[in-house]
Amino acid sequence: MNTIEIALMFELWNNILQRFNSSSKLHLLQSNTIELTPAIGLLKSLDKFLDECRGKFDYYEQQEGDHCGSST
Repeated sequence: MNTIEIALMFELWNNILQRFNSSSKLHLLQSNTIELTPAIGLLKSLDKFLDECRGKFDYYEQQEGDHCGSST
């Protein structure tokens, strides 16, 4: 990870994929006996999380600076 872009994408995608993985471990969305109300809540939560990620660019930029060792 010697470039800022790679480090930034690593931080962003790591957080996104961890969140989706933890949601998938509940098996709510993969069950054949799924109940609609919890599934809707889970999908809304994931949607809200992705919207929040868009507003956290400065946070991810700071994190990538820590991994990369440079902010230029």
